[in-house]
Amino acid sequence: MNRGPCARRRSPLTTSPYVLLFIYILVIVPNFAVCPSDEKLFGVALSEDIESISDHCNITPDAPLRPMIAHPTKGINEIMRRFRGSQFACELKYGGKRGHV
Repeated sequence: MNRGPCARRRSPLTTSPYVLLFIYILVIVPNFAVCPSDEKLFGVALSEDIESISDHCNITPDAPLRPMIAHPTKGINEIMRRFRGSQFACELKYGGKRGHV
């Protein structure tokens, strides 16, 4: 049976978990680097076509690109132990502070 281009798409909630993971890796993760807003990304993914996420989620001046991968610390003692006497600098960033070795 040929359903054609106007065939109704399956809801993401009834799609196989493997397909959802594939969509997440290929569509959501790259777009999250440009638009780090879960609310906006998943809002578009659930209300629009999944392929249109990159049309709706764009770079905005108030949001940093590509979130950093870091280990959160519990205090200054942990930072000093981790750097073990190395020189480092701190600077402000959108979500807190960041250290450079």
